[in-house]
Amino acid sequence: SPSLLGKVRASTLHSAVFQAMRPASEGSESALTDQELELRIRDIVGRDVDEALAGVDVGQRQKTRALLFLYVRKTLDLFLCSSKTEEAGLDPARASINTFFPATLFHASVTRLPHGLDRDLARKGWYVKLAKRVWGRMVAGDFF
Repeated sequence: SPSLLGKVRASTLHSAVFQAMRPASEGSESALTDQELELRIRDIVGRDVDEALAGVDVGQRQKTRALLFLYVRKTLDLFLCSSKTEEAGLDPARASINTFFPATLFHASVTRLPHGLDRDLARKGWYVKLAKRVWGRMVAGDFF
């Protein structure tokens, strides 16, 4: 319909969730872009990711770093798209069901996992812990 032209906006589910949590004082009508979301997640958990990569060959770090950030984001998405409570959906003790499954497969792969990266990160709930930290910042109003 011509009346909708310029008024329809497409965004991902997580972007819509983050936009809904954006403080009203910002007065922005535009959805949080994926790039803004990624930058904020990198700011919050970047040090943890860099520490996890300390033993990885320098040539493999950039690609692996991007992948670890993606897995944190997807673990958070998994929680956001579920009906689980925060206690159940972001519980590191339940990492096997709360971690984005491709992250678990990545750490289980002998051929894909870069030498020097802890193969037990997913099993230990590392991604869930980082997703929980991002979520905590959102809920506290300290994300934007």
